[in-house]
Amino acid sequence: MKILLTALLVSLFWSTANGTAAVVAKTDERIELLSIVFRLAGNDEYNMNQFKGYVDDINQWFGPYKNHPVVAMAKRLHVTRGVSYDAVMSMAVHISQPPELQPLVPLTSEVPDHRWGKKGARQFLKLLRNFYQESNFAQFYTNHQAMYNIAETRMNAVLQKVNFDWFERFYGVKSAGRFNLLLGIGNGGGNYGPKVVYPDGTEDLYAIMGTWLIDQAGNPNYNGNVLGTIIHEFNHSFANPLVNANLPLLKQPGSALFAAVKKQMTSMAYGTWKTVMYESLVRASTIQYFIDSKVDGSQSRKLVINEMANGFLWTEQLVALLNTYKTEREIFPSLATFMPRIAALYSDLAPKIDQMKRDYESKCAHVEAIEPFDNGFSEVDSALKEIRIKFDKPMNPKLGYSINYGKGGAEHFALSGNPKFSDDGQTLILTVKLKPDWDYSFVLTSQSFRTMDMFPLVSYEVNFKTKK
Repeated sequence: MKILLTALLVSLFWSTANGTAAVVAKTDERIELLSIVFRLAGNDEYNMNQFKGYVDDINQWFGPYKNHPVVAMAKRLHVTRGVSYDAVMSMAVHISQPPELQPLVPLTSEVPDHRWGKKGARQFLKLLRNFYQESNFAQFYTNHQAMYNIAETRMNAVLQKVNFDWFERFYGVKSAGRFNLLLGIGNGGGNYGPKVVYPDGTEDLYAIMGTWLIDQAGNPNYNGNVLGTIIHEFNHSFANPLVNANLPLLKQPGSALFAAVKKQMTSMAYGTWKTVMYESLVRASTIQYFIDSKVDGSQSRKLVINEMANGFLWTEQLVALLNTYKTEREIFPSLATFMPRIAALYSDLAPKIDQMKRDYESKCAHVEAIEPFDNGFSEVDSALKEIRIKFDKPMNPKLGYSINYGKGGAEHFALSGNPKFSDDGQTLILTVKLKPDWDYSFVLTSQSFRTMDMFPLVSYEVNFKTKK
């Protein structure tokens, strides 16, 4: 799941000179409007606060409207019908620009998303129009236009690196769609990939990108790490229909795979086997994009293992199978024709998933010991200057480390200076600055720690207290 913004629909422009697509990133009033309504309704995924200055402005401007009827209905729809995440953004792109906010296509029990329901969608839009007028939303949006312009300019610098022709080549279809990239300024790490299908068969394909990096001046920033998310979101518009067309073949193995990793998947809001099938194909296809873009082997290997760490333990086999698809295009002219092979792979792997979990976990690194005290110790000497973390496998120092605040936040973070690895890579040496009678906590995460075989560290939280 995944996000974007603009006052106009962003369309795909074709260059007659080279046939390549030029897509322009935009902010969008509809995206901000729906995001803010569901922020007021309390949806966790629309209450990320990475862009604190903007969030503060939202709270100040819209705080008086937190009991508006549209907010109350958003709360009910969330509780009773599960309207959240991509369902919210799907509504945003299925309606016209304010103040009209009318459906762009006929609403049905499935459009813009089955979680809305036809009657609920119509009632919600009526209340949304009232909220737009009563809250003077247009003025709020205008007040932030300079910041929106900065965000657009910075995202467009990243967007120039996207090879949009790849999608048609890889999937083997001539898209009826126009690529659109919209920016969700207040959505933090939330990103989405909805699609609008019009009565004449044309489509608008969306990558709605969140905003989670802010510069020192308090403006949105986007770096090269956003590129993978853009590719991921656009892949949804191609991959999801292939899954939908093969549900009878995918249901049994997909259900078994989902059951084995359900806890991890639901923690990422992937609550059904079908959603996991969408994500599996999208993630493997995104890796194929980077393989085709000639990333080096270690990078593509890391991408595969990252997805295994996310719970998609079958990613390695699926990526290998997609490599086979690319070498047999005379037999399989499109990924649609290859889908039975993908379903067969899932059927083969489903009975083996428990062993696959054990194999994966055995390859990951684990914290073996802490020195000079045990984790949780409450009588640590505040004069201590160094903590040593021992791993059960050598780590790759070239890939760095990733250490986050623990439950106590920055005030209870013990580290000072840069960590360093021992020569054999099996110990991390941390410089600390402590004070008496104080709780400390920090978390070694799987983000950067990698074994020599690229497998991640299982995240580990360190907690201790200094003596009086």
